[in-house]
Amino acid sequence: NGVQPMLATDDTDVVRAVVPGRQKHHPAHPKAQGRIATNALAGTSFGVSGVVHTTTGTYTVTMSTAMSDTNYSVIATPNANPGTSVHITVSITSATVFVVVVRDQSNNLGDLDCSFVVFGDQA
Repeated sequence: NGVQPMLATDDTDVVRAVVPGRQKHHPAHPKAQGRIATNALAGTSFGVSGVVHTTTGTYTVTMSTAMSDTNYSVIATPNANPGTSVHITVSITSATVFVVVVRDQSNNLGDLDCSFVVFGDQA
């Protein structure tokens, strides 16, 4: 797609409008998002074909469209009660799959709600 390189590098053009059909190609535009609740995908998501609860506190997320490589970003945040300490790590395993690991305040794996969003270039 000829638009992808232009969107990623031309940040000086303030005249041309970027329509939604092209905006989605910018690496800073979210490519996927979702919420994991206890042991499954919850609520509305996009760009996600599935979430598998592999073991306590561990979720494998598969995106519906591949990223261009494994150099994309996943931001994950807890949906815990205020004052609850939760630690989340994300491991990118392929252009379509990443693993989210959630630990509680005692560093034990825990099935705690969290949300994620993915940024980067798609294939």
